[in-house]
Amino acid sequence: MRVNTLNLQRKLRKEKKEAPSKGQKKGNVHRLGKRGRHESE
Repeated sequence: MRVNTLNLQRKLRKEKKEAPSKGQKKGNVHRLGKRGRHESE
């Protein structure tokens, strides 16, 4: 079970890392938006 969960987590992390590279603009916008909201609040 642990091995399976670790493998799944690694795959998810890889997908998350690869996704931003393809859509850096979207990722940056979301990050800036979240930061702006926190700062404004």
